[in-house]
This record gives sequence, structure tokens and C-alpha cells, in this order.
Amino acid sequence: MNNNKNKWLIPIAYAYVYVIWGITFLAISFGLQGFPPFILTGFRFLAAGIIVFGYLVAKGEKANSLLNWKKNAITGTLILTGGTRTCRVG
Repeated sequence: MNNNKNKWLIPIAYAYVYVIWGITFLAISFGLQGFPPFILTGFRFLAAGIIVFGYLVAKGEKANSLLNWKKNAITGTLILTGGTRTCRVG
């Protein structure tokens, strides 16, 4: 890969991160006006799960065994309940 040719990709990648992260924080601030933090986090994870599942189906991946679904459900629940912090302000 030619470094001179792809140097413009670095600022574009940073711009994407800044814009997407900024939109995320803006959406969270609006969302907290109507929903409690834990419910809003649940909506976020549900939306992400649906998007990822839709992507895998569109790619032609098949759902694995019930045992794999159980393992992923346990991991997802632990990430949702233990991997995020919610706090009240005010």
C-alpha cells in the first residue's frame, strides 16, 4: 500500500469518528429527556442487535445452534447490565 496515496484516509477516519460520536452523544442527551437511562441503553443494544442480525442474514450467515444462542444471550446480558454505567444527574 502506498503511504502517500492513502494519507488522506486518516483525517477522514477521524472526521467520521468525531461526527458519529458527536451524533451519539446528542441522541443520548435527547433520549434521556424521555426515557430512563437503563431503558435507553436497552433500546440502543436492541437496535444494534437487530442491525447486526440483519447484516448477517443479508450476508447469508445461518443461525447456529440453540446452545450458541444461549451463550450469546448470557454474554449480551452481562454486557448490558455490567458493562455500561448509568447515572443520574440532578
